[in-house]
Amino acid sequence: MRTTIPGRNAMLTASGNYLDGGSGQATLEFYTGARPASVGSVPAGTLLGTLTLSRPGWASPASGAMAANTIVGDSSADATGTIGCAV
Repeated sequence: MRTTIPGRNAMLTASGNYLDGGSGQATLEFYTGARPASVGSVPAGTLLGTLTLSRPGWASPASGAMAANTIVGDSSADATGTIGCAV
């Protein structure tokens, strides 16, 4: 599917609004193992670390692309291993 740049910007805006829509800051959790079979399923692997996005987490889209705002690193990794998936 090909879309126009304004169409891509609209889709990115909707995605950013969805990710920022919760009560707290969005996070990315990194696990060993495979991606869960469905959204909302608990990952089977070990939690390696968590990154926290600022709020809002995303800059305004431009030219069909959208950058993340500040991401706070995990100050102490939860475990060591190879990343298999991020949720």
